[in-house]
Amino acid sequence: MSISSKLNNILVQLPRLFDYSLTPDLETSLIRVLYYALSGDSKYYELLFPDLMINEEFPSNWESTIVHDYHGLITKGRFYDRQKQSTSKAHHGRICAQKIEKDQVVYNCYDCGIDETCCLCDDCFNKEQHSDHDVGTHISNGDAICDCGDHESWKCDLKCVANSMVESEPDDLPTELVEIINEVIRTVFDYFLDVQALNTHTVPGTQRYLYAEKNPDLFKLYSETAQLSKDKYGSEDTNSDVYCLIVWNDEFHDWTISKQSIAMALPTTASDHKKNQQLTQEIDREGKSIISTSKNIDVLMKQYYKVQTHGLTATIVSARDATRDFLCENIINWLVKMTSHPNSKISECVKISIANAMFEQYNTVHEEEKTVGKYFSFSNPDNVGNLLPNFKIPQLPGSVLKKDVNISMLKHIGLALASEHLEPEEYAEATTTRIQMFFFMEMRLWKKLRKTLRSLLLPTLTTSYQYREILADQIVEILPLLELIQAKHDREWNLSLMDHFRLQIYLDPKIGTHLLTTGKLCSVFQSTIQIFKENVLPGTDKYSPEQNVTDWKVQRLLNAESACLRGLETLTNYIKPGYEDILGNRLLCYLILTLRMFDQSWSLKRKRDVHVEIESQESKLYFIRAHQAYNLTKNVGKIIAGLDTKSSVVEEAIAIIGMYLTNSSAIYDNDLDIIKYEVSKEKTSFINPVHSLLAEVCRNYKFFDLTMLERNKSGLPSGDTWDPETTQDEINLFAIADQSLRSQVLSAQILSGFWVRNGQEAMFQELSYRFIFNPEGDLYLNQLSVLFEPSIKRSLLNIFDRYELLKCINGNQQFDKTIYEERGTSIIGEMVHFFYRLLTYRVFFDKTISASEIDYLKTKYAICYKLSLGPVQYTDLKRAVDSSADFDRLLKEVSVFNPPTGINDYGHYSLKPELYSELDHLSYFNKSNSQDDLEMALFNNIAANKKKKVEEVVIHPQIYPLKGDDLQKFAKIGAAFRSPLFVKFIYKALSFAISSENDNFVPHLLHLVHAIIVDDGLYNSENDQSLQAFIDIPVSNLLLTLIEKEDVSKFVAKKASYILDLLLTKDESVLQSLIDCFGQAHIDEFKKTARGKVLETKKERAKRLALKRQQKIMKKLTKQQAAFVENNKVFFDEPAPVEKPEADKLETELRTCIYCRNPENYKELFGMPTLISHSSVFWNVPIVDMDAPSLMIPGFPTNNANSRKRKWQDLVENISCFGTKCTRSKYVITGCLHGMHYSCFHDYLKENHADVSQYTCPLCQSYCNSFIPTSRFPDFELEIASELKSKTWQNIYNENQGDNCSELSGYVFDKKMFRVLSHSELPEYRTIMRQLRTLMKENRIMRKVVKSSSQQLSLKFSLPILLGNTLEMYEISSRTKLKPDEEDLSSKDMTLLRSLVQFRVLLNYLPPDPPNDYSRFAEYKSLVRSDNFGSTTEMLLLYMEGNESFDILMRLELTKWMVKALFSLISRYSLNPGNLNVDSVLKPVEPLEGPLKETFVLLTKKCAANLFRKFISEIGPAYYNDELITKLNTIMVNIFDCYYRQLMLVKQTFNLGGGEFPTYQELLGNLQDTKSLEYSVSIQVATSMSNYLSSTNSLVLDFPGKVHLCELPEKLTDFLKYDSIGKEKAADRKYLCLFCGSLVKKLQHLSNCKLNDSSYSLFFSPFNNKLEFELTATKNNIFFDIQIPNGASVSVGSPYFNRHGEPAGGLLGAGESGTLHLPRYNYINKIWLNQYLISTIYRDLHASILSRRRVQPFQFGIPTQNQTRLSEDEEMSEDDDDDAEAMDPEEYLTNLLMRQGYYEFL
Repeated sequence: MSISSKLNNILVQLPRLFDYSLTPDLETSLIRVLYYALSGDSKYYELLFPDLMINEEFPSNWESTIVHDYHGLITKGRFYDRQKQSTSKAHHGRICAQKIEKDQVVYNCYDCGIDETCCLCDDCFNKEQHSDHDVGTHISNGDAICDCGDHESWKCDLKCVANSMVESEPDDLPTELVEIINEVIRTVFDYFLDVQALNTHTVPGTQRYLYAEKNPDLFKLYSETAQLSKDKYGSEDTNSDVYCLIVWNDEFHDWTISKQSIAMALPTTASDHKKNQQLTQEIDREGKSIISTSKNIDVLMKQYYKVQTHGLTATIVSARDATRDFLCENIINWLVKMTSHPNSKISECVKISIANAMFEQYNTVHEEEKTVGKYFSFSNPDNVGNLLPNFKIPQLPGSVLKKDVNISMLKHIGLALASEHLEPEEYAEATTTRIQMFFFMEMRLWKKLRKTLRSLLLPTLTTSYQYREILADQIVEILPLLELIQAKHDREWNLSLMDHFRLQIYLDPKIGTHLLTTGKLCSVFQSTIQIFKENVLPGTDKYSPEQNVTDWKVQRLLNAESACLRGLETLTNYIKPGYEDILGNRLLCYLILTLRMFDQSWSLKRKRDVHVEIESQESKLYFIRAHQAYNLTKNVGKIIAGLDTKSSVVEEAIAIIGMYLTNSSAIYDNDLDIIKYEVSKEKTSFINPVHSLLAEVCRNYKFFDLTMLERNKSGLPSGDTWDPETTQDEINLFAIADQSLRSQVLSAQILSGFWVRNGQEAMFQELSYRFIFNPEGDLYLNQLSVLFEPSIKRSLLNIFDRYELLKCINGNQQFDKTIYEERGTSIIGEMVHFFYRLLTYRVFFDKTISASEIDYLKTKYAICYKLSLGPVQYTDLKRAVDSSADFDRLLKEVSVFNPPTGINDYGHYSLKPELYSELDHLSYFNKSNSQDDLEMALFNNIAANKKKKVEEVVIHPQIYPLKGDDLQKFAKIGAAFRSPLFVKFIYKALSFAISSENDNFVPHLLHLVHAIIVDDGLYNSENDQSLQAFIDIPVSNLLLTLIEKEDVSKFVAKKASYILDLLLTKDESVLQSLIDCFGQAHIDEFKKTARGKVLETKKERAKRLALKRQQKIMKKLTKQQAAFVENNKVFFDEPAPVEKPEADKLETELRTCIYCRNPENYKELFGMPTLISHSSVFWNVPIVDMDAPSLMIPGFPTNNANSRKRKWQDLVENISCFGTKCTRSKYVITGCLHGMHYSCFHDYLKENHADVSQYTCPLCQSYCNSFIPTSRFPDFELEIASELKSKTWQNIYNENQGDNCSELSGYVFDKKMFRVLSHSELPEYRTIMRQLRTLMKENRIMRKVVKSSSQQLSLKFSLPILLGNTLEMYEISSRTKLKPDEEDLSSKDMTLLRSLVQFRVLLNYLPPDPPNDYSRFAEYKSLVRSDNFGSTTEMLLLYMEGNESFDILMRLELTKWMVKALFSLISRYSLNPGNLNVDSVLKPVEPLEGPLKETFVLLTKKCAANLFRKFISEIGPAYYNDELITKLNTIMVNIFDCYYRQLMLVKQTFNLGGGEFPTYQELLGNLQDTKSLEYSVSIQVATSMSNYLSSTNSLVLDFPGKVHLCELPEKLTDFLKYDSIGKEKAADRKYLCLFCGSLVKKLQHLSNCKLNDSSYSLFFSPFNNKLEFELTATKNNIFFDIQIPNGASVSVGSPYFNRHGEPAGGLLGAGESGTLHLPRYNYINKIWLNQYLISTIYRDLHASILSRRRVQPFQFGIPTQNQTRLSEDEEMSEDDDDDAEAMDPEEYLTNLLMRQGYYEFL
């Protein structure tokens, strides 16, 4: 017995062997049977299971394959589960065709793919190869299949990642095993099809029949007759006496209805409710569920009808039938598993076997008399989905055309010529291959199985073009039947294989051509017509769909319509150009019938009374369908364009289409012989796709001639389709073009606003017409009509009449008295545009240019016109211009690239200046700009290029150049515009404009006249008098009137003058006409004016031009002579004496209030908005234990616990003495410095319900939280040096009366301000002090800088700290200079710093707080002895609070720093010598010599002795050897240089004179002097250093190198070298923290970064090339009361640019990945250092929030307290704001974010 026979025998017995129960052991036994069948009697187990040890668990014979599980051991016998699945995704030599599962990333490379549908899976996509390409990504919905390996889908060879994996090649399979695989696969497929062929219970017609009969015996009879053949399967297919009620899933019932239906059918108890829930879930998940079983079918019948109450589908089948379905599903699952077998040879063999089996014919052994066919009639349309009685697929042909068809029948009978109704005896059999059976019977299956089949069949059958071609042939054979099932009968139509078939097959570039050449494309048309006929009105053949969105049947049909028509459109789009078969008789007829359904399917009629109340959306579906139909006609045109020889087929098709379109019912005006039709009164349509077909065929056929439209019906051929008629009707091109003209007129009327009462729908339709239909085709047909029509006058009259202006031109009606009323001028303008394009747009008449060259030309001008209004970025430009393979080449040809110049600038393209003269604002190529805007742009740019005045520029018409015969064939159109009738129109229109002042259309009308004259010059010489009509009808007189008209624009006057000049040049009799009209005297006077030269005769003109040339030559010679004298003036004369200018008088500019626009005064405070915020740029020198980021110090050792020299605990008590992080966060101040009077400032706050701690600058909208007084600065200078005033240097820390501030009053304020401050009796003084007290309390943010028991103390202490911190920040920023000559402090910075000094000085004028000297002293002493300040900040604090000079304080602080720094370095070295490996960030230093070295060594010993608590003599040489001393000194000098630069900034701020600060060597030398301040300080500080070891931050060292963001690689693709990125899946993307350089998950990293303060950070995503500023709030930082779960993210731009100067697309593509734009990144680094980046982020973030919720300007969301303005006698008590503490900017914004819910928005 063969393997097939034995396998069949077991398959038919399996249901009975397991009592017809769907148990796990049934599934186990089935899989064991299948593997044993493959093993060849156990021979090939080792090949099938290479990872397993073959043992007794493997079946050794057929009987041992069956496993019964009596103990609940689900894994019993499942040896195959231990086999590992293949992880290889390689697909050498074939298409990948891997299904991209739902929610996985799909990649589309638009540079490599032939179209946008070509996609790659994550396993194949090579990020490196495509990094510089235009790549898009999206998330799969489960339908995508990878095209990698399909050479037809890609323009180049792909470097597939999956194929690049090195794997050992397995041995070839034994021939016997290959044969077994083939046999087993064919057997299981036949079993599947045999079972499902008998399962017709879910076919809609069968299901309805059983439901209607209400006969339980029918269900039994159905099951009994559904037996598998004993002859084939070897055993009786015994049935079960148990029956099952199955409920099926569908697309049109929701979860709730399903639950309700099941509850109605089944008894409901508390436990049953949960069961119902589970059953509903199973139906949704699996696609069906057995909800009840019983031997009594009558019981099930009751439940059967109840469960279908709401329309669910239910069936009753025997348990045997349900078990067979279970087996079928598991067979398919097993095959899917086999396609990914770990042995690639086996998996490939399985796939090949599946493909071969699928394409073979399916043969059944079922007997006809045992089928259910005898119970049902196959002629009944309700039974679509049943097989024929012999189990063959009925070949429903769709809408088949009758054999004998003539044009009259096609025109008047239409779709009725194509019938899909067949008699039973007419049913033909399809080939009925296995794949056809799977497609045909798919709707009988359930959801889960359908999805599995989809992932098995389509990827397997599309791995080569040969497979795709066979699949296309076999499915197209039964396509009408399959698409009918999907459209009308499939309950789960969204799961249909047809959608995936169209996606994979129709998009193959060769399939369309194959179907055309084999004659099978007709089936696609037949199927499409069949589907659409359901929504076509009988008698009219017009598409009229029901648009009921709630009816699932309607939606199913509409989806099918869209899929069918889109498939047809796709197929024709990929047909290779040059095939005349597309217009063969039969296909042409189907094409016309398809387009006919949409012809005028939606029409508009103008509303004359009320405005439309409810905007209708119905037309959108019509226009979507029409768009597809128009694309179909354009595809046909592209195919015809490829013909290089004459084709009788095409020429006959042109005649047939023309005959079809000839409108015999058109009504004519008997007097004028023109068509009577009024667009404004009758229903008119934009949709005319058959006209588009005629236009596309004619214009694309290279050998088209107008004589082809002269043929009549008797000249048409006869054949198997056409039945020639005996009538002699001819093609009426005049009437055909009129139909197209109506669309043009309708568009013009809508654009003019004449249809305003029809609402937005009319505008939508007009836009659709212009941009997605074929208005070019309509224009072309009208051009043909003018050329074809013998009478020019008739053509013009018809056009005038269609625009409904004929009575104005041919009669006496005024233009403003027409139906258009005041919109008459707009209609004239639109008609002028139509005429202009009719005359100038000649590209389709050029027989020397190919279709591809026309597309090239269109793209070129589309780019030019898009750039004409100004520079455009590449992406915006490409998005606006239709995609073309030549886009980049054309862009380079017509434009100039302007690279980025600033932080907010990106690269953009500008039109080459010389091309502006080639543009025309009325050109048909201009589709992107307003004509008026473009006209002005042309005027300005041409004037600039030619260095003329704008009003002297004349724009020249751009007429497409034809040559030779092409030019002569077009001559008749030009003649029409020179005819008396048209000139009469010009005359009347100009007359109306002059007399009525309604001259909006005049510039365009003059441009048309200009074009007419230019066109005349192409055909006629100057002496031909071809423009006689312009003489006979005195247009020239009106031109002169325009020129002299006072209120006419200069551009119109210049154009009229230019045209008059052209006319006079052409015919001098124009001058006589003017004299006759205006008189000789008037003309003589006019000649004297600037524009009078236009009236010159030819002789006068020649004389003037000769004189002009002579003057030009003389002017040039004069310039050359002057240049020679200049270059050789030493030989000509003495140099003239240079006068010295007078000395500049320096005046202090009065500053102006931005609120009231009045200048600063001395009657009140004048101040500026400022922002106090955190900065984390204050890096520390790290120790090894901190595990510092590598970007800080390249080469610095990493943290290794075993590398310590000694245990940490032996030396210090607290590791934090060297710093808790690698950086410190400090408060700094920045501001926009837009000054305001204090009273104005308060008015502004009150008006906008804000307070000082949270507002925006009225001028620049910068976010601010403080207000700093400022005054004009005098030219003052302070002395640096003085003697020590205190008894000892220790007493300096006890001085806190602010004597220095009192002394500064006379220096930092000008004389007027100082005078006010010196006289407390003045009202100005009292006002200033009152305002100062109020401001002191309002600046609540200061209390966060320094917290004190007194607001006054807090402010006094905060100001010098802010000043010092900000100076330190500026010094850190100055280490990175963008320009060599860049100043460390700008004038703006200086103003801010000096204002802080002035503020502190002003506070000294306030009376002190209630006396509490002890409290003040204690707080001050605690503050100055803390370790949270740098030396500069501490020096400024001591200076502002004390009375010592800068010189004394500087020497004190630097000496303290020197001892502490040296002690810190020795401590670090003792822990780990690697702590001093910071050479990579240090500048080289000259080594110490002589006494200085001895002093340094001695100080080092003192520090070491204090560290180890030993005597100096006990310190070993290891701590003062030359190498260590040199290293310590180098570090010290580098840090000192930073402090010295800070002192220079202090010197600049305070304008210090009278000396210099000591250098490092001078300071070290002073330590040798035992009487010096330095020596005293060093001795006492050195002996107390060990106390610092237990204090946090006490031994911190300021970082001496450049503080910077992490470096980025030059190319974004370099990120792929990082393993964590190159191998990273899309779902695991990380960000690069620019502060520390780590690749991290963004949110988790914020609190862990070692180089930020946890409140914000800056991240870079290499995947999408974005810098993102992340703002957060955690308990670890300053945000003590605000928590933001998600934070806020703000984009800061992109550092990598593509070659177009735009943000590159990132590693995921969407453009080039790009190159680092270093100037931009350096600038970002700079503004991060100086805090400008942070203030900008706050401003933009705050503005984003307010833009979403602003009611009035500057109204904030957080209410303020006590917002009433204080009177002059009122003061704020300290208790007033106890509960109104100020917020940090981060805190305020995050609070606002939380309140307003803007996290998702941001």
